[in-house]
Amino acid sequence: MGITTFKYSKIFAWFGMIFFIFIISALVSMGILANEFKPWVIVVFGLLFFTVVFILVLLKHIISAFKNEVALEFDEEKVTIYMTGITIYWKDVIEISWGEYRRSKYLSFEMVDRSKNITIEVRRVAGHNKIIYNTAQKYFRQALLNEGTS
Repeated sequence: MGITTFKYSKIFAWFGMIFFIFIISALVSMGILANEFKPWVIVVFGLLFFTVVFILVLLKHIISAFKNEVALEFDEEKVTIYMTGITIYWKDVIEISWGEYRRSKYLSFEMVDRSKNITIEVRRVAGHNKIIYNTAQKYFRQALLNEGTS
């Protein structure tokens, strides 16, 4: 079957950058307009918080998206989730399901060790959601067939 890869979503990266730049700019503007100490302190803490979160998102996702790095990799033996550093071996998977919660869409891997079920949010992954899900199902079915013949 070979290897199938999905890269980080550049669209999600752009939206993330725009969101954080907007929030940080709004906080800077509020800080400039604040002429009392109490609002200024609140703005500074908000600015520090959103700046730290932006740097973390930048390092974890945005740079990876623009470098065209792989987010998910499927092969006959496993799925590697580079976003989280997790590797799931097909032999440990019972079932793969698709879930949606509000705006979030995710793949859920039910594991043999039920205390370690793994969920992957796919909005950070480039590609159509159904294609990602169908790819996971295809590799899982193939692993089950291979296990049955060995």
